[in-house]
Amino acid sequence: MGGLIWAVRAYLRRQDLEGQSMLEYALILSLVVVILILVVMVLGNTVKNLYSNIAAAAQH
Repeated sequence: MGGLIWAVRAYLRRQDLEGQSMLEYALILSLVVVILILVVMVLGNTVKNLYSNIAAAAQH
C-alpha cells in the first residue's frame, strides 16, 4: 500500500502536468457550456412565456 501512495505522489509532482491540467479544465469548461446551451434551448420558451405572463399580469 505504501508503494502505491508513493507512486501516486510521484505522479502528481511531475512538472509536465501543467499542460494536461489546462486541457482538462478546457474540456470541463466546454462540457459546462454545452450543457448550459442545451438547458437554454430546452427551457428557453418556457421561461420566455413565464416572464411574458408575469409582465402581462403586472400591466393589468
